[in-house]
Amino acid sequence: MHQHQNTENRTELADILRRYWPSFLQRHPVSHHHLKVVNSIMKCRTLAMGRHIERCQNENCDYEVIAYNSCRDRHCPKCGGSKRLQWLASRLKELLPIPYYHVTCTMPPMLHQLAIQNQQIIYDMFFRATSGTLNAFADDPRFLGAKIGFVGILHTWGKALCLHPHIHYIVAAGGWNPTGNTWKSLPYQNKFLFPVKAMSKVIRARFIKELKQQFSWNKLRFPGQLKEYADPLSFHQFCQELSQQAWVCYAKPPFAGPDSMINYLGRYTHRVAISNQRIMEIHEEQVVFTGKDYKDNGRNKTMMLDIDIFIRRFTWHILPSGFKKIRHFGWLSPTHRSQAFDQIKQLVVQSVNFLSDKIDRVLEKVEKYTQNICPVCKEGQIEYLFNSS
Repeated sequence: MHQHQNTENRTELADILRRYWPSFLQRHPVSHHHLKVVNSIMKCRTLAMGRHIERCQNENCDYEVIAYNSCRDRHCPKCGGSKRLQWLASRLKELLPIPYYHVTCTMPPMLHQLAIQNQQIIYDMFFRATSGTLNAFADDPRFLGAKIGFVGILHTWGKALCLHPHIHYIVAAGGWNPTGNTWKSLPYQNKFLFPVKAMSKVIRARFIKELKQQFSWNKLRFPGQLKEYADPLSFHQFCQELSQQAWVCYAKPPFAGPDSMINYLGRYTHRVAISNQRIMEIHEEQVVFTGKDYKDNGRNKTMMLDIDIFIRRFTWHILPSGFKKIRHFGWLSPTHRSQAFDQIKQLVVQSVNFLSDKIDRVLEKVEKYTQNICPVCKEGQIEYLFNSS
């Protein structure tokens, strides 16, 4: 038996935090929740978290290592891999043999500071405004006239860890009529979902209407530079300006098939604000890391941030405790999924079945990944024996 060690000599997020977090705390107020998350990341896979034994169950294999326990915090770049695979396997079982659209809804920069100080309220409202708009357009007979099923994934970051809240929606190209128990394919389903410019205007109107309600109920916080907007007249002016902002809503062409959709979901669902693979080094009190520049065809570029700015921006992306960043809507929501999905799948398979074989093959592949196969013999499953000593 031997102790598992990371042989790569590279800087990780936990290294940066262990080295600079104490001085950061002296200069900046930090919430208890942020403190808890950062402490978990710093302790992840160290002796402070305890240890466990990983052992192959194949009697002909002697693979056995001692490894440090994970913190399992969703913001940690070392954790989340197994959860992601389990989530993907569950989503595959809900996959229908039809095209799926990728819709991205982006919050305007004018709301960013308010979102940092009111994450739970603002991000919940963002989900409601965007998902409600998708449902409304689906219900409209001019566009579909049926109930749709879709999944939303909130990301809050953009290039260089800037705040860039946006929601990725995966939308089935068709809908269910619960009254007659019939399936209705989306018109022009290989080219067109709903008119995105019209959706953008509806999202904006829905969001601003609820934002005014939250203000009238004294639910919003306006600390620091936001203090002026606590005044009703100033807040009214703020909403007026917000109504002139562009709310970008973009629908990409349908995924090529279940393989491409699952690959996309695998990359995006459990992603964190910055992965360890992107961090290159600390150079003269600056963090050097890579990131894609989408204004330059998604090319990878080297970026640099002062340590203080890097840590502060990372904390912007720590979500509130219990906040659901992945949500299911329509007939994929928890309330309808168990009752409606089986009959929906039967209806769809009867009418169109051109992707079923591909879905089965992808499902087999993902299920293999979730079985924790031994890295040595490639046959036995790994068992975990936890030991805090």
